[in-house]
Amino acid sequence: MSDIKQKILHISKKYDILTKYGQLIIIYMTDFVARAKALPYITESEMFPASMEPGCSGFLHLLKKILKGLIILKLYTLENDIISVVVNSIGAELYSVKTKADGCEYLWQGDPEYWSGRSYNLFPICGRLTEGKYTYDGKTYEMNLHGFARDSEFSLIKREDGGLSFELVSDDITKAVYPFDFRYVVRYILDGGKIKTVYEVYNSGKGDLIFALGGHPGFNVPLNSEDCFEDYILEFSKHAYGVKKLAMSETCYTLPEPEDFPLENGYIIPLRHSMFDHDAVFLYETSGEVTLRSKNGGKSVCVSYPDMKYIGFWHKPFTEAPFVCIEPWTSVPAYDGVIDKLETKRDMIHLKSGESKSAEFTIEIR
Repeated sequence: MSDIKQKILHISKKYDILTKYGQLIIIYMTDFVARAKALPYITESEMFPASMEPGCSGFLHLLKKILKGLIILKLYTLENDIISVVVNSIGAELYSVKTKADGCEYLWQGDPEYWSGRSYNLFPICGRLTEGKYTYDGKTYEMNLHGFARDSEFSLIKREDGGLSFELVSDDITKAVYPFDFRYVVRYILDGGKIKTVYEVYNSGKGDLIFALGGHPGFNVPLNSEDCFEDYILEFSKHAYGVKKLAMSETCYTLPEPEDFPLENGYIIPLRHSMFDHDAVFLYETSGEVTLRSKNGGKSVCVSYPDMKYIGFWHKPFTEAPFVCIEPWTSVPAYDGVIDKLETKRDMIHLKSGESKSAEFTIEIR
C-alpha cells in the first residue's frame, strides 16, 4: 500500500470518516489517490499538513475531494448503432468513447503517470493564471488550472435519444473564486459517428459575465495496434500558410509575440513526443478542422471547432505518453509574470445580463 493511501486510511479512521461514510471510501481509494496526485494545485504537504486537524484547510480539501469527487460520481451512457459514449457527472466529462463494431476505445482513459483526466470541459478560464490569481473589480481571487468546472459535480437536466445535457449553476462555493451568477450547460449530441459538444452559458446576474470556454479531450495514440506514436499526423482540412503559434515561456505561460508555425505541405503536423517538451502547442488562424490519423491508414479522429479561435495539442512534457489531447479554446493562459485583470484579459467573452452564449465543437470517430 502506498504511503499516501496509508495516510488517507489513518486520517479517515482518526476522524471517523469510514464510520460515517462506509466502505465507499475504501472502494474508490485507488481512483482517489490517482486523481489527487495528478491535480497540479494540490501538493502532498497541502493534503497532509504536519498538524492535521479537522478544521484545517488541507483536511477540508481532502474531505471535499473524497465526498464530491468520488462518492457521488455518476456515469451516464449515450449510444447509437455506431458508437457508445459514457459521461461522468464530475465535470460533465467524457469518460469513454467506443465503436460498437469492435469495442475500440478512442478516448484516453486517464493514467496518473501521464494525465489522470480524460476530456475536461474548461470554464470559466482556459489554461493557467499567473500565481493562480486574477483580479476583478479591484479584488484578488484564486482559481486553479482551467477553472473549477472540471472538478464540479454537474446535474443531468435532460436525457433524450441521441442527447445528454448537464448543468452547473453558480452558488456560494463558485462565488468564492468567481463572483458571478451563471448557468453553464454542457450538451452531448450523437449523430452517427459524431459527438457534438455544445457549451451554453447564461448570465443570470446583474452585471457583465466574463468567461472563456474550451474542451480538452485526449485520444489514444496509437489507435491501430500495429502502429507507433510517430506514425501519426495531425492533418488540417485545408491548406493554411499563415498559421501562428502562441509563444510560451519556460514556465508555460504565454509571451506577447506569437511565432510563425509553418505546416508541412501547408496542412500537416507530424506527431513527435518531443514537440510537447515545452508544454502545449497552441495555434490560431487554422482551418477549423483537424484529423488525427496514421500515415498507414486505419482508425482516425476528426475534431472540428468552428466557434473556437485556438486549437491546442498536448501530452505530458518529457514523456512518451500514449495519447494526444486536441483542445479547442476560446481564450489562452495568462501572460508570463502578469496577473490578469479579468475585465481586460484577452479573448474573454463578455455577456450582458440576461444574455446567453453558445459554442461547440465536434468529434468524429472514423
